[in-house]
Amino acid sequence: MGKVFSVIQRKVNRFNIESRAQKIISKEKQTPAPKHQSTLKEFEKIKQELSELPKAELEKDVALDTKLKEVYVVSTDGHVEKPGSESLRPLPQERRAVEAPEFGFLEPSIVPRGRCTLQQALRFISDHQEDPVRWRHDVIAQEYKLQLETVEKILLHYRMFQVYIPKDKNEKKESMFVLPRINKKQLAADPEVKLKRPESSIEDK
Repeated sequence: MGKVFSVIQRKVNRFNIESRAQKIISKEKQTPAPKHQSTLKEFEKIKQELSELPKAELEKDVALDTKLKEVYVVSTDGHVEKPGSESLRPLPQERRAVEAPEFGFLEPSIVPRGRCTLQQALRFISDHQEDPVRWRHDVIAQEYKLQLETVEKILLHYRMFQVYIPKDKNEKKESMFVLPRINKKQLAADPEVKLKRPESSIEDK
């Protein structure tokens, strides 16, 4: 029965709700919401304590007005730049938008000895893959001021990707940048095993 009464009460409350809402909205002066008894007591208490405040706001405070007339500002800055004169701190003249860095972050302009930036590393890895005779390990180490052992490890473990799309699916093409297959047991026994360039060709399956 409780559910039936709730349904009936909901329908009664929503009966002709649009016209009743429009009647309330169209009033020039809205009826304020009723205040709690404790709130009304606080308002009465504040009015009694500040009963003289409205009169004080309308009257002119002569003492305060005299003090405001005596206030003045003294500037200690001796250098004042005139409009049109050359400023010691000129505004920037470059108004173009700053271009986003190539790799998502700014690379340092000064690289310490024994270090290299990401762009330099990609460059000498690519040069070594294209011409390993010219760009040998010792040449790269001398060119970029790196340790020979560091260059050997970088060229051993990192390669540049190359995308090859054959015209014919059955066509075979030798790849210079494909890592050879290494036995896992051999790699676990000797981590410093050197990778040799594969002589076999790959087939696009």
